[in-house]
Amino acid sequence: GDLFLESHLDVRGGRKYADEAIIEYQRALEMQIDSPKLFFKLGVANFHKNELDKALNYFHNAIEKDAKYADAYYMSAQTQAKKGNFQHAIDDIKFAIKYYGIRSSKAHYLYHTLLLLILIVYYLFVLLILAVLLLIFQQAFLLFL
Repeated sequence: GDLFLESHLDVRGGRKYADEAIIEYQRALEMQIDSPKLFFKLGVANFHKNELDKALNYFHNAIEKDAKYADAYYMSAQTQAKKGNFQHAIDDIKFAIKYYGIRSSKAHYLYHTLLLLILIVYYLFVLLILAVLLLIFQQAFLLFL
């Protein structure tokens, strides 16, 4: 399983290798190997297959086993962001930053990207409201002419 995930998920066709890795990790679970790293790797494989709900479930299982598992929080944040759940993503990434400690640059990057995305959405919403108000005032002005 590890070999498939580490060697092949960067290439095209990674989904195929993710399927094979999932089979191996499921076998490990059946053999009562109950480690946070195993749940994390199942989450990563499902993330790459775009099985986001399954991925989140596995990341949360990893976190239940090890409450300071920074990589699991990080991937959970990425998964939440991919699903459009930005507040949950920010909550998870804050834990990733906390537990990564000095190694938190990728977590900080994701955190600031999420904040920027929320800010952009906010400003687009404000612009939409202003455009609607402008149309309303324009119509009202034309009625009074």
